[in-house]
Amino acid sequence: MIKALIIDDEKASAELLSIKLKKAAADIFITGIFHSGKSALEAMEAEEPDVIFLDIDMPGMDGITMAKKMDTENTEIIFTTAYNQYAIEAVRLQALDYLLKPVGEKELNAALIRLREKLIEKEKVKANHSLENLFAKMQALDMHYNKIAIATMEGILFVPVKEIIRVESLNNYSKLYLIGGKNIVASKTLKHLEEMLTPYRFFRPHKSHLINLEYISKYIRGEGGVIVMVDGSEVDLSRQRKQDFMKVFESQS
Repeated sequence: MIKALIIDDEKASAELLSIKLKKAAADIFITGIFHSGKSALEAMEAEEPDVIFLDIDMPGMDGITMAKKMDTENTEIIFTTAYNQYAIEAVRLQALDYLLKPVGEKELNAALIRLREKLIEKEKVKANHSLENLFAKMQALDMHYNKIAIATMEGILFVPVKEIIRVESLNNYSKLYLIGGKNIVASKTLKHLEEMLTPYRFFRPHKSHLINLEYISKYIRGEGGVIVMVDGSEVDLSRQRKQDFMKVFESQS
């Protein structure tokens, strides 16, 4: 359900818009109708509307002034006015839409479509942030036990770092090669996994690979060279990373 407020100093205009909204969209729930910007601002914190239909030309506090005072992070604004000279200001305020009175059915439906799309987009962003926060908390906890949380298409796997031989980039995904011939496809980029694994002595010898330095079997010299891992896999060492690779082992000798 989409929670909406109507703010218009003209009672008849506000009631007419309410009727049109109820007719146009069953998912719109009008939580209040206000006839001044001041009274609406006081109610908004408690109401927490998803959208406000806001008249501009109102006495006391006009719609533009009210919009500037609002926290619009969680509330969309659709201006409803009989005047078109405020359109540029509405764009500056990042209003979702600007409807001229009398509001037509076609224009109202188009605005509602945009509203639903915007709210869906917000929910996706919110869900992604929640997942990332959860992932970060689990990652911080698991570092204590030398495990990392790997996001996959099926869920989150907790993988001991000591079991990871190398990681290969698959564009927006990554493939982890583990001891015993097992592998996991992670729904994260190689760069993301590099940030997680670098504290555990992992090294990126090439743009498409990340290796566990504990599982190097042999290094074959060349322009860049080839690194042979304990499972027999060979990973190219780029010319640009050769010096950094050598420094890792020089510091241990």
